Amino acid sequence: MIDFGKEAEVDERSLLNELLDFVSTEIKELGSEREMAHIERIIREGTGADRQLAAWERTQDTKAVVDHIVVETYEGLSLP
Repeated sequence: MIDFGKEAEVDERSLLNELLDFVSTEIKELGSEREMAHIERIIREGTGADRQLAAWERTQDTKAVVDHIVVETYEGLSLP
């Protein structure tokens, strides 16, 4: 990504973290910290697609990728 303030190419995670810092006051005022935590997690850990590709690269097995998706899906569910 291009940081137009620096007039240089920078790592997208650095630029996104800078943006989150820039809006941090507004995030607190709006009570949106929980929602922003999801964005911060994606910046840190990557997207679901990143994790699926990593599972594929580790195993070269489509079933293992599907199993990975199922596990992540269940982790995200609130079951009684």
